Amino acid sequence: MSPRSRSWGFPRWQGYEAGQDATVKRMCEHFECGQAGDFKAPKSPNQLEDYYWFCQQHAEEYNRDWNYFRGQSRDQAEEELKAGQWHGRRSHWNTGSDEEQSPAVRSAMAVLDLATGDGVYELKRAFKKKVKEHHPDRGGDPEKFCLITAAYSLLSSHLQDQ
Repeated sequence: MSPRSRSWGFPRWQGYEAGQDATVKRMCEHFECGQAGDFKAPKSPNQLEDYYWFCQQHAEEYNRDWNYFRGQSRDQAEEELKAGQWHGRRSHWNTGSDEEQSPAVRSAMAVLDLATGDGVYELKRAFKKKVKEHHPDRGGDPEKFCLITAAYSLLSSHLQDQ
């Protein structure tokens, strides 16, 4: 038999016990949705740091229709990607000449078939191409796949450090 409660069925009448704080739960911002809003989505391309909070279902719907480059021509979107202006990222690392690069960076660039002036756009494109080609689930060589992922992580961290 459980001990008798003092709340008489009204839990709000009693205070929180020691160590039991009220929890704040973010709710889905979709119209008339009562689920928890655990997934964030940017409000617009101009407000990438401000988010809507949705439940999983509404986040999927929102992301399905999301287009960062809406309102731009294809040429404008590709130019912005190549220039690295989107999302505040630098597109090229300061490589200088081949002699100034560390041997690890040079070998990583060779693994991904990158040239000296290539940047984020080219790095991601080369990585995706190589991963599809050498992924073990598609019959590729696991050692080559590990080498490709290590080269990508080295180059992306090298790019972020600058």
